Amino acid sequence: MVAIYLPENQSQINEALEPEDLLDQLQSCEQRELSYFDEALIGYIGIHIEKDENIISNTLDIHIQGTLSGNHQIVTLQKLELNPLKQSSKLNIYKFNVFINYPRLKLDDPILKFKFQTSVKNKTIVGEEPKSDFIASYQPLERRNLLNGYRSITASNDDSDPVILDSYIKFNEIETPLTRKDEIRNIKYHLDLPIIRVLNIRIKNFKISKTSIISTIELEISSNFASKLQTPVSLYKFNYKSQNNIVSKFNPKFPIELKTKDSYRLSYQLNLINNTPQSEIRSLIELQYSANNHHFKTSFITNVDFLSVNQLGSSSNSSLNISRISSLAPSLSVKFIGSKVQSVGDIFKLKVIIQNNSKRERDLIMVFNSLNESFQPTLPRLNSIIQPTNSVVKNYLSMKTKSVGVISLVNEVKFSLNSNDEICENEIKLVGLESGVFKLSGIKLIDLLSGESMNCEKLELIIR
Repeated sequence: MVAIYLPENQSQINEALEPEDLLDQLQSCEQRELSYFDEALIGYIGIHIEKDENIISNTLDIHIQGTLSGNHQIVTLQKLELNPLKQSSKLNIYKFNVFINYPRLKLDDPILKFKFQTSVKNKTIVGEEPKSDFIASYQPLERRNLLNGYRSITASNDDSDPVILDSYIKFNEIETPLTRKDEIRNIKYHLDLPIIRVLNIRIKNFKISKTSIISTIELEISSNFASKLQTPVSLYKFNYKSQNNIVSKFNPKFPIELKTKDSYRLSYQLNLINNTPQSEIRSLIELQYSANNHHFKTSFITNVDFLSVNQLGSSSNSSLNISRISSLAPSLSVKFIGSKVQSVGDIFKLKVIIQNNSKRERDLIMVFNSLNESFQPTLPRLNSIIQPTNSVVKNYLSMKTKSVGVISLVNEVKFSLNSNDEICENEIKLVGLESGVFKLSGIKLIDLLSGESMNCEKLELIIR
């Protein structure tokens, strides 16, 4: 008897128990009905054996099977040779641990398949076959004196004839010696389990200058996971590593909870080392998250082709290219609704209403980047140390840092428009830092589907 056990909650299994008690616990616990990509899966195998049996070998093959363009495909995940975790004279229990990586092939309706094979040796007692079924004629098997078998059992007053005792009679039987013979039997066991993804991950890259790229990682719960479990996902760790200089555009606080219809974006700026253009940027993205008492770790390497990334800007201060601005601006109408007069230090909200004037589907994101190069101090380029008074004043006014005035308290805002004349609205949070009249600087609206963008810096606010 062989069985594979996949506990739903691994923390409930006490591996210190005796083999029989551990097997009872595995049989009584809740078993998995689903498996997940990017998870370390722990399982157990129980094998009942007879007293004279011995397990000589076993293997566990784990595959992922699905369809690709209507054709069945099988991807080998791992092949394991197992050693007993617990064993007794009649029971062996094995444990396996396998990390389920997402295959390179994108398969439809994937299934996780387990195939366990073991060979059991059994020693049985058998007898040798006789050399002949017949006794040769006129040849006694053993010489003996039958008269030795006569013995009188007659009493003094009994006239009976003497008899031959049975103990002195030896029958001519053929003796068969006993031997042991090894028998090997093979046992196979199969188990199939549906497997799904927890998160959908998409990466969008936009070039903002000759030496910088904005990389946005969008996370959302997969439709399969949402339809089967409908539980939130908690993202508690995220790393973006590269040989180049990476700057996080925002500093999110972990853990981040994602619900069924949520979408979250993390934005990073990739700066080339020593400002030397390269054809490709190689980066490692790692994230850890949990859901429904299961923990997941996704890691992958992305190659960003710097020459093919959509160009959003070409000037040194990261301003948008005019042709790109004009390509998206006629297609959208953007309005900011709310009070334009606020006090210093007060947090206020503005409603953003966007109307799609084109027939194209739009996946828009509004990003806020107030701290661009125009707000950094620079030194004037002077031909001589001695300057007339009017030149000093002119250089000071042109080179001094600009006031930010108003900054956004949100990382980014998403808008989805599917058809012509559709209207979508959302809110942004702002805070005034000093008194004056300021424009909302560094606000850009980007279409993630086409790479087009537009500037949204015309709104003026009064901070008093």
